[in-house]
Amino acid sequence: MKITEIKTSNQLHEIYTEDEPARVVDFVNEQYIKRFACNKILIINRNNELIATQRWFITRNNNELIYDIKNNDWVNLDMFDKGTSYCKSIVLIEGE
Repeated sequence: MKITEIKTSNQLHEIYTEDEPARVVDFVNEQYIKRFACNKILIINRNNELIATQRWFITRNNNELIYDIKNNDWVNLDMFDKGTSYCKSIVLIEGE
């Protein structure tokens, strides 16, 4: 098992893969674009509450990590980069 602390939004963008269709669209350049969920496991520390997700994506326009697609729970990654987000840490878990 490999555990990686995500320190920047760029790092998260680099590991993101389009693994499965999600029932979500982004509005980009006046077009609706179907989003795909990434199936890599993330552990998010949101106000000292640990949240695990295995279906997530990053919006193209707003740089938001949508970690709970069904409930539209998200993290503003610009604020995460500045250290001002309620999300204090993101950890990627890979392998078995």
